[in-house]
Amino acid sequence: MAEQPLPRVVIVEDDDLVRSLLAEGLSDEGLYVVGSCDTSLEAMHLAEILRPDLVVMDIGLAGGDDGLLAAARIYRATGIRCLFTTGQDIAETQRRNMTIPPALGWLQKPFTPSQLAAAVKQALAQIAG
Repeated sequence: MAEQPLPRVVIVEDDDLVRSLLAEGLSDEGLYVVGSCDTSLEAMHLAEILRPDLVVMDIGLAGGDDGLLAAARIYRATGIRCLFTTGQDIAETQRRNMTIPPALGWLQKPFTPSQLAAAVKQALAQIAG
């Protein structure tokens, strides 16, 4: 019987160190981080080329659009959904997100690697669901 492939994740985060730590933490939890970037444009490109199961999307991105707009574009173009991370007020950010369908959950920074892994696994279960 063939082994089930690891879930494929793209990380979009504007802080290089945080992006690296997120990738390491998810890899340690048995998830396959297929790519990472820090801008909306790069996120769209990676989603189209790599077709991950999920995008972990920071709200604040380097240059250009924020994570909410990036997620909406990715969802419309590919159907790929996002788990959002933010250092901003979640309630205010969620109000802005009322018209954007791809949200699979929210994590307020700071969070632990185990909290991130649990949220990613829950989001993946919703997708498979």
